[in-house]
Amino acid sequence: MVIESCITNPKISLILVHEQDSLKGGCEFGDFFKVTPQKLIDEPYSLYRDIAIPLFSLKEYRDVSLKLILNKIVGSDPTLRESNVGYIRESIQRTLSQIARGGSRRSRS
Repeated sequence: MVIESCITNPKISLILVHEQDSLKGGCEFGDFFKVTPQKLIDEPYSLYRDIAIPLFSLKEYRDVSLKLILNKIVGSDPTLRESNVGYIRESIQRTLSQIARGGSRRSRS
């Protein structure tokens, strides 16, 4: 399984994000446990070991959520932490803002 190799690869950091708005595809977090294979929930994979970042619809809350995601991205990559983080943060923040506004959404086929 691809997800197993991602979970065990030290060069890949998974960031769990939980959409809260049902109009944007959000669901109860417990629903994930119903559809995730038990093998990925249990040790050694522990897919849900880290707390998922809630992604809210209300602009003020969504901005906070996006900043938490950004901090996770930068914090999980040593090269980002040691490089020109200001520029990278701004670039990622613009991308996340576009996604939040629906600017980079892809249609599902």
